[in-house]
Amino acid sequence: MIIYNKKLNVLDISDTNLFDKDPRLMYDICVEAGEKKAIISEKCWRAIKERKHLVQQPNAEDILHLVRLDEVKDILNIMASTGLLEYVIPPLYHCIGIEQNKFHKTTVYKHCVSTCLALPKEYPLLRLAGLLHDVGKPHVLKIIDENITFYKHDVKGAEIAYSYGFKIGLGREAAIYLSLLVRHHMFHFTEGKGGTIKKETIRKWMNGLHNYHRDIILLRLADRIGNSAKDDRAIITKQLMKLIDVIEEVENERDIQRI
Repeated sequence: MIIYNKKLNVLDISDTNLFDKDPRLMYDICVEAGEKKAIISEKCWRAIKERKHLVQQPNAEDILHLVRLDEVKDILNIMASTGLLEYVIPPLYHCIGIEQNKFHKTTVYKHCVSTCLALPKEYPLLRLAGLLHDVGKPHVLKIIDENITFYKHDVKGAEIAYSYGFKIGLGREAAIYLSLLVRHHMFHFTEGKGGTIKKETIRKWMNGLHNYHRDIILLRLADRIGNSAKDDRAIITKQLMKLIDVIEEVENERDIQRI
């Protein structure tokens, strides 16, 4: 039984042995602590650290509900401190403490969480993509000439996102969605003469993304918002504005063809 001391704003459990009988309680108490912005008692916190391995992987419904919450950052931080995150969202757990290069001020974990928060909570699958968009970085990290590199982290991250999505029971289409967004979150187009972007190039890009291109753009914007190293730069760049204009032209042409 979870006990909440409102006066002290502390969450506890009547008997830590209950975690052995019902490991799900460890997940529930972390979520409740985050929602209430409460403290977990030391006894309870230590019990979770010792028994965290007993928790079964939460399903898609649990995870999508979690990322939709306003307090998701507090909840994830509590799970990270207890180690429970390793069994709830393993790809994100492996990002904890991973330092980045000069283009980012925070660790991979903190940046992923900030990116998630910058996305609308009404779209939990998109928020989950934001949470997972850089999970490939710990697996490709290299130090070259004293510089940290993450070459092809988008490719590795796409594999991890698909596997995780499928594991929690999202279904194939949703897992593909996660994988596509993670794979293409670093999209870039070379401008032609006069700074133009060819419509045919964008048309092929949109088709290759199963027409999730607008979600990709939202993810790119959230990625920039979640990067404190770019606080002094525009969130929407000139190139991104050009891309959006071309996308609208292509979409309008499609609408005309359907008439």
